[in-house]
Amino acid sequence: IYYYVWNINGIQNGPPDGIALNGNNGIVEFISYEGSFTATDGPANGMTSTDIGVKESSSTPVGHSLQLTDAGWVAPQANTKGAINTNQTLESGSGGFPDSAQTFEEWLAANGNNTATDSCSEVTWSNDYSVTPILVPEPDPCAPFSATVTFFVTDECGNDNETTSTYELNPQDPVGVSNDNDEDSMSLAGSNEGEAMGVELDFMAYPVPFDRDINVKFNFEFDTDVVIDIHDTRGLLVKSVTLNNVRANSDVKKSFDLSRAGDQLFYITVTTNRGSVTKKAVSSNMKRR
Repeated sequence: IYYYVWNINGIQNGPPDGIALNGNNGIVEFISYEGSFTATDGPANGMTSTDIGVKESSSTPVGHSLQLTDAGWVAPQANTKGAINTNQTLESGSGGFPDSAQTFEEWLAANGNNTATDSCSEVTWSNDYSVTPILVPEPDPCAPFSATVTFFVTDECGNDNETTSTYELNPQDPVGVSNDNDEDSMSLAGSNEGEAMGVELDFMAYPVPFDRDINVKFNFEFDTDVVIDIHDTRGLLVKSVTLNNVRANSDVKKSFDLSRAGDQLFYITVTTNRGSVTKKAVSSNMKRR
């Protein structure tokens, strides 16, 4: 809910008195109490106000106000400054910001509504949005706003992934907020062909960074042949091993000596009968650069 507090003397005693609400596309509403009148200047110049039909009296208690409810304008009752009026319902789609709209700050804190799955550890999120303050748009809250942000996710094993999402907000559009990938789900395994088949494939590559040996560990819920391929950054095959007839729910670990490999970054691909998954592994040996 967006509201504006305007404290000013001289507007209560009339008659008549009125208020004009002016938006980007002109006057939204021009109302008055204790009668109607025609504006002689300002944005509503030449327009005649609409009398709301109720008014305050000399006996109206302090802290009461005229209020708009679902049934129309009503006589003075206790004010609700900062909240909706008593017996008033605001619905998304009636214009302005929808009640259900997600602010940019909330969207950013929710990592663009993206999710990540990982079997190594809890994941850490970050993004490349550097504009401050985060709460936007500024300075005109009625102006359309959009921002494209890249979100990064990492785990304690050194795996990482990223995705780009766009937040769009148009206060003049009842739809309000859109996100080009509201439910993008990432796997720190990098490419994962098994997910497209409805099968969750994953493995552990550790330690990361590694010094000499890298361990590959997996446990699949189905019987399968397994091929483990390790490529360098040029795409050349460095190591490969084939394991036949691996039984379902079996813990399997293979170690690979990469001390003679020339690169510091390697791509490990585990291929099963139901798809493949790839992860990156980084060596701590700086001499390989």
